[in-house]
Amino acid sequence: MDQRKYILGSVVFLLVGLYFAGIAGIQFMDDNIEQNMDIVFTNIAYSALFFGGTVYLLHLKDEKSKSANEK
Repeated sequence: MDQRKYILGSVVFLLVGLYFAGIAGIQFMDDNIEQNMDIVFTNIAYSALFFGGTVYLLHLKDEKSKSANEK
């Protein structure tokens, strides 16, 4: 059960990160790119934050499984 929480959390973080990356891509392809660059960079930063959270949750899952195997 403990492993599933980490997997589910990482999938949620991955989907939210993809959502922000998609918004950044759509805003980048818009006609008024000069006015939207701050929004693009903000969405890129949010997507990087959530992608980092995804990797960290998967790392926590691996560490928990290693510590459970050692006991």
